Amino acid sequence: MNLWMYGLGQSPQETIPRLRAAGVSRVFCDCSADLPERVREAGMEPWVCLGAFPNVDQTTLSRGVDGQDYLWFGSGCPNNARIRERGKAALHRAVRSGVQGVFVDGARFASPCSAENIAALFTCFCDDCLDHAQRLGLDAQHMLADTRRLYQRVSARQPLPWQLDSYRSDYPGVLSWLRFRALCIGEYMQELSAIAHGAGKQFGAFVFTPSLAALVGQEYAAIAPYVDVLSPMIYRAYDTAAVSASCLNHEYAALCRLPGAGLPGREGVRRTASLFGVDLGDAPDAQAVLAGVPEALVVREACTARDRTAAHASTRVAPIYDLRDAHTPACIRAARQCGVQDAMLYHFDEGAFADDIWRAMTDPAV
Repeated sequence: MNLWMYGLGQSPQETIPRLRAAGVSRVFCDCSADLPERVREAGMEPWVCLGAFPNVDQTTLSRGVDGQDYLWFGSGCPNNARIRERGKAALHRAVRSGVQGVFVDGARFASPCSAENIAALFTCFCDDCLDHAQRLGLDAQHMLADTRRLYQRVSARQPLPWQLDSYRSDYPGVLSWLRFRALCIGEYMQELSAIAHGAGKQFGAFVFTPSLAALVGQEYAAIAPYVDVLSPMIYRAYDTAAVSASCLNHEYAALCRLPGAGLPGREGVRRTASLFGVDLGDAPDAQAVLAGVPEALVVREACTARDRTAAHASTRVAPIYDLRDAHTPACIRAARQCGVQDAMLYHFDEGAFADDIWRAMTDPAV
């Protein structure tokens, strides 16, 4: 089993030997200081994480179906040439450092929780994206028209279709929009992978869990060939104080509110669970989903990620869990029993770092 830790806290000098003694083998750290060398000297692998689509300025934001521009997760349009060059330049700098490998985060399009305004989800339809869709053989205008119609239902708080067949028959352009997202991300991941591997570094990516990945353009089959490590972000009950992208509880709570507009809360949860093929337990409304999803869903997402990458034997699946969630040890043990041996923890927190938790996760008897 490989244990990863994201971050070293406020006192790296003290944290590094402590992590090593606890069985951690890989650490995400700052590559601009001497930390990679210190991590390596302690017997662990230093890794660094970069943003995939760092926004440049107001002219590189993502365009919504409403004609407005949106910043999401600190990112702009995934097809903007300046943004892509900025992301690749950062990767070139990182691979020249002393790290073992580089991860990218945010290699996707916007999700329901990527910005304060749900309209950011319905992006990007800037000229660059529309032109690229046409080059990919998609009907860009049909894609835009159907996605706009869906967004208008959301804006009017009308219940949304909750069966996939309804989208196939009534909103085929929405499915083309999702396909477009996946094709763009697959292309970019191939480019980033070539840079990292060309420099002799390993390459990995943080991705949405399998049940949500298609929504943001992260098809596992399209990404797995280009990464050495794939890390689905499986945060069960992440901090509810602020909206947090990628976290299961936040993203599903937001989704439950969409088809549930004008419907009883439990019905919104039921329809969302049916559309995405998940079990959200007996949650009576979106607020209950936000409080935390069932452990069983966490384990299922981890095991499904393993299954979806099985065709690529060299790609390791290492889900990242919330260290501060008391359910995390049980989730990791259950995932290990299903064959998902690697685990990452986000993020180093002195108050949540306890030796008994580590023993529970690294017990060789599991």
